[in-house]
Amino acid sequence: MSATNTSVGDLFKDFGLQAVRWTDDLIIDLQNSPDVCVAPGYSIVPWNTSRDEEARVTKNQAFMDHWGSTPTSEEGWQQLVHGSTARLDQSFFALDENDEIIGVLLSHRYEADDDVLEKRIGWIDKLATLAGHRKKSVAKSLITHALAAYRRDGLTHGALNVDTENPTGAYGLYTSVGFTPFRGSVTYERQ
Repeated sequence: MSATNTSVGDLFKDFGLQAVRWTDDLIIDLQNSPDVCVAPGYSIVPWNTSRDEEARVTKNQAFMDHWGSTPTSEEGWQQLVHGSTARLDQSFFALDENDEIIGVLLSHRYEADDDVLEKRIGWIDKLATLAGHRKKSVAKSLITHALAAYRRDGLTHGALNVDTENPTGAYGLYTSVGFTPFRGSVTYERQ
């Protein structure tokens, strides 16, 4: 539910539901996006469909500590990666020194939203870094590569959705890169 819809929030509370999680959509104007960077000891490479399964396993392992996350099935991953809104030409893998995928960034594009939002947005749909490689600028490297690809392709903004209490510190990373909030939502539950 939209974070700004307080009347529905009040109604939910009347029925015994409590707000348990908040997420924000963050946005960045690509005219103000940072330069491309690569974390020392890693490489950022374009998405390679022959490695889809390895990317799925990496995403599932990386999201194990995320609230509400469940592993993505092979079928679900295929739909996510090869569906009509996926943009593999704007998606990347982070590789370690052994050429293993330790980070994934999957982009999506929703052209039908352009007129309504008055922006051409590239969405970072999935961003995952294995726990042992966090806090080493891997995610920042993936993000800057995606933003450069969005600029290259004539988009005006980049955006993503983030759990405001993500235990990895993702929110702070995104705002340090230049993303700012533009809308939010609240998850309610009844125990």
